[in-house]
Amino acid sequence: MPLADAALILGGLFFIKEYYERNIKCIEGGSYSDSLTTIAFPAYTIIWMFMVYLSGGYDKPIRLFNILRGVLVGTGIILIAYSLLPEAYRFSRALILFGMGWVIVSYLLSRILLHVSGLKSFNLNPDKTKRIVIIGTQSEFDRVNELLKQTSINFGL
Repeated sequence: MPLADAALILGGLFFIKEYYERNIKCIEGGSYSDSLTTIAFPAYTIIWMFMVYLSGGYDKPIRLFNILRGVLVGTGIILIAYSLLPEAYRFSRALILFGMGWVIVSYLLSRILLHVSGLKSFNLNPDKTKRIVIIGTQSEFDRVNELLKQTSINFGL
């Protein structure tokens, strides 16, 4: 899964760069340097994916909020690092922000498509039974058991 995510993210970043370069930034000619695509884009991808990993975005069951949090934290790290670079090494904050949008969309769409495909390991809303142990007297067990029945938790004793 991480390799597919990396390919999807990098492909999107290259497309965004080409579109932005031709239609917005360099309409009258010119282009971004090659170090943008050879150094910066892979670094951005690694940072975003690592932060999604640390946020639990690759854990099962899939939680879309964890993915979103990881991408936002990764974007913050990228923007902070970007702001500390000398002016000669800066490319475009717009590419970072458009890239963030693409990363969020690609992660969410890929996870939703995997969920819709029916693969059990990519279920977005698993109905797992919670295993609960109640230790106490019979009356205490009955009281706690009644409380649990009033909740929407799917549990097994």
